[in-house]
Amino acid sequence: MEIVHTRCCGLDAYQGRGLGRMLLKLLASFAVVRGVECFDATVLGENPPMRSLLRSFGARQVGYDMGAYMYRLQVLFALDEARLAA
Repeated sequence: MEIVHTRCCGLDAYQGRGLGRMLLKLLASFAVVRGVECFDATVLGENPPMRSLLRSFGARQVGYDMGAYMYRLQVLFALDEARLAA
């Protein structure tokens, strides 16, 4: 199984405008074409909106360390969730 760790940082002025959702959809679309099955993502505890967004795409928390939450996101499930939310 191929797993990709994702990392993204957004400027405060652009947060809450749907860019994270758009980027996750785009990453998942590219990943499925390339045979990637999962993303691993690490999110700071002080970022509840991103944690919520990942969960809305079906991500499951797989760990916690030093104030950061680790999530695993199944790519095909994420695409299905994105279609349902559209």
